Amino acid sequence: MNKHVLGPDCVPEFEMAQSWALRLAAMYAEIAKGIDDPSLQAILHSLTGDMYGHVRTLAVFHELIGFTEQHATSPHAEQSLSPGTERPKPQKGGEDNGKIHYLSSV
Repeated sequence: MNKHVLGPDCVPEFEMAQSWALRLAAMYAEIAKGIDDPSLQAILHSLTGDMYGHVRTLAVFHELIGFTEQHATSPHAEQSLSPGTERPKPQKGGEDNGKIHYLSSV
């Protein structure tokens, strides 16, 4: 029995949300550069970090959508990983893992 956590029809919405979050992060960072007040700068940097957190979370959702879609169409969908095989460990946020290019893609 396959259970879809998120349907593949959600992919465009998640990609759009991820793109908007990246743009907002870049916008907040740019605004912070032009502000002299350290308190206001800190708030904007915090908002920038929040947006990056959203981007990373949306990337996880995107991976879940891709995994469930791939898993559901696989002829071996009910099989688990073979003994001694581990899932690849995710890289820490902010590292260039080929999935998200933070401000460089804006």
